[in-house]
Amino acid sequence: MQEGIKAPLLRAKLEELVREMSAAGYRIGSLIIHRDGRWWPSEAKGLRAAVARLQDDRALPSDVKWAVVEIRKNHMPIRLFTVVDDARSRLLQNPLPGSYLVLDDRRVLLTTTGRPGKWDAQGRTAGTLLLQVADKCGDISLECLAEDAYRLTHLNWTSPDIEISLPVTIRWADEALRETLTRAADGADADLGDDQFDEETEEGLGASAGE
Repeated sequence: MQEGIKAPLLRAKLEELVREMSAAGYRIGSLIIHRDGRWWPSEAKGLRAAVARLQDDRALPSDVKWAVVEIRKNHMPIRLFTVVDDARSRLLQNPLPGSYLVLDDRRVLLTTTGRPGKWDAQGRTAGTLLLQVADKCGDISLECLAEDAYRLTHLNWTSPDIEISLPVTIRWADEALRETLTRAADGADADLGDDQFDEETEEGLGASAGE
């Protein structure tokens, strides 16, 4: 997204979800929001308004802790690796899944995939995610945030042999958006005749190439 979610929309969605959990009997002591990309000011405004309203209604405790974590798939050129020493040499291997490196008080690198083994032919290790705290209230450790994100990559219960590099909070949102866009495109195509569709499609591709 090139712009943030509007504050009223984010506030309404968050309030709805928290109220459902509270009504089901769950005591919520902390909230962690995963953002695919940048966290926008409008979203921060909506989050703070929702938390304040939920606290007033006792759906959240007054001492609730929360954090917003930007999860970036493309980031600084840093990789993690494992050093293995034996009697004769020192080997560099792909990091164990779940390895992490704290960069500072707001950023941590996390490897969610990558089995032990030699580097590949290009000399690269498994890719990493950058977890960056964009906003927070209360003391929440980076190690806990990294562990939480890593555990959320292991909810693929139907196919446990398939590695998932992203937390399901991001992956499921990506899949839902992809399905929505596909349905919207299919609906638009159905409204066009074959000749009209071919002509408009060619013009659209030309405009994209020109940009």
